[in-house]
Amino acid sequence: MLKRCVLKIATVAFMVAFLLPLYAEAAVVYKEGSEITFHNASPWYIKDDVWINGKHYAERTGDVLYISLEDFGGAFRCYTFFNPDENSVFVSFADKTIWQGVGVTDLYIDNVAYENPAPYISEESGEVMIPLEPYASVIGYKGEFEVKEDYPPGQMTLKREKTPYTLTSLEVNKAAQLVTVYGKDPSGNIEPVRYMLCSTGVNNSTPSGTFRVSPLGGEWYFFSKFKCYVLYASQIVGDVCFHSIPHNGYSFASMSAAGYSVLGSPASHGCIRLLAEDSKFIHQNCRGLSVVITNGYTNETTNSIRAQLLASKPSYSEYISKMQSGNY
Repeated sequence: MLKRCVLKIATVAFMVAFLLPLYAEAAVVYKEGSEITFHNASPWYIKDDVWINGKHYAERTGDVLYISLEDFGGAFRCYTFFNPDENSVFVSFADKTIWQGVGVTDLYIDNVAYENPAPYISEESGEVMIPLEPYASVIGYKGEFEVKEDYPPGQMTLKREKTPYTLTSLEVNKAAQLVTVYGKDPSGNIEPVRYMLCSTGVNNSTPSGTFRVSPLGGEWYFFSKFKCYVLYASQIVGDVCFHSIPHNGYSFASMSAAGYSVLGSPASHGCIRLLAEDSKFIHQNCRGLSVVITNGYTNETTNSIRAQLLASKPSYSEYISKMQSGNY
C-alpha cells in the first residue's frame, strides 16, 4: 500500500513538472504608440514603418482627407459597414460606435450627435469615402493634414499612445527568417508587438509544428553537445531552443562573429538564434506561450521588416560593446 502511495505521489509530481511549462504566464508588455500615414491621391499608407498598398485612392477636400470605408477598416482593424438601404456608414471599434449618413454632417458617436464633414460616394471609384478625422480620433489616433515638400499632394499622420498588450503567442517564419510575437490589446485585437531577426537550422533542421516556450536556467546556458555558451535559452522541443548567437566562452566578447554576420539566414543545428535582447525578451516574458514554426512565406511586408531589422543591426564591435554595457 505504501509503495503504491509513493508511486502515485511520484507520478503526480512528474505530471505537474511536465505540465508547468504548458501554462502561459500572461506577461503584459507595452508597445510604442502605433503610427499610420495616409497619402492623398494614393492608395498607399505606412503603418508602423511598413508600406501597405490599400485598395482605393485617398481624396482631399480642403484640409479634410477622405479614405474609403474599406481601407479604414483594414488599417485600423475595426468593423465597418455600409447600409445602402439607409445610405449610411457604421464603424465599430471595441466599445465605440460611429454612425453617419452619406451626405449628412451629423456624426453619431455612441448615439451622441456631433457636427462633422459628411461621407460621400466617390465619383472616381464608386467607393464610400469617410473623413479620416475625427473617425480615427474616436478610436485613439490623433493627427492633422499637412502638405510637405517631398509630397505636395498632402498627407496625414495619425498617432496612438503607448498601448499595453497581453502576450498570446509566437510565430517563426523560416522562409523570412523572422520571429513575430503577438499580443492582445485592451480592445481584444491580436496583433504583432515585436519582430525579431533570426537564424533557423540549415538543411531545414528546425522542425515545423506547434510547441510551447520553456525557459532554461538563467542568463547563461552551456550546450555541452556543441561546447558553446548562449544567452537566455528557452526550450521549444527536444534540443531545439530559442537562444542568442553562440559564444565560444563565458564572456560577451567571445560571441561568434560568423554567427552574428549571418543572422537572418539559416545557420544553426536546429535552434533559433536571436539577438541577445530578443532571446532575453522571450526568456523573461513568453513562458508557456504557444510557438508556431512554419516553412513560412515572404511578401512585401516581411521583406520590409527584414530590411529594417538588418539596417538597424550594429557592427560586430558595436554590438559587443552594447552587451558589455548591459544595454541589451
